[in-house]
Amino acid sequence: MDKKDIRKRGLAVRKQVNEQQADMWSALLCQQIQQSEAYQEAHCFMAYLSMPKEANLDSLLAHALANGKRVYVPVCKEGYQLELARLSSLDAVVPDVLGIRIPAAGYEKGRVDELDCVYVPGVSFDRSGGRLGMGAGYYDRFLTSIPRYKRVGVCWDCQLNDELLPMEGTDQYMGWIYTQSQCIQLVR
Repeated sequence: MDKKDIRKRGLAVRKQVNEQQADMWSALLCQQIQQSEAYQEAHCFMAYLSMPKEANLDSLLAHALANGKRVYVPVCKEGYQLELARLSSLDAVVPDVLGIRIPAAGYEKGRVDELDCVYVPGVSFDRSGGRLGMGAGYYDRFLTSIPRYKRVGVCWDCQLNDELLPMEGTDQYMGWIYTQSQCIQLVR
């Protein structure tokens, strides 16, 4: 199966998740991450603001902000690049041209070297840390400057594949994968 077919299947699986499941799974997922040593020790991290039915980290972000952690979220820029935008509140976000929630204009920009970890969404992951995103390569370009041990893939159990994904030279592997029921550590 090629990337296009796997992406199509992964999006179809995610679409079948109902709102009640997504809410319950998100709570379990955020609780798992909050209990992790990496999260507890992080002073500054990047995460994403989810799309509908995507693994939602909003409660994790609210917890982090309430506990004085610096939280950055990605903003898609020209040339398929990601910019780090500081999140001050989940109430201070607006949709961008792609419909992705981002901090309102005037946000503080972050630096990659400040990040303790990066929580990465995906359409599909495999158990070796392979990740398949939406296909534009935003995260793959960004993650080249992030050590693998700081990369945390986030998805639902139903998006985790036992078979290896077809990875290319530009595709980036995760060091960890979290779902609502498990944590897979791939690097030490």
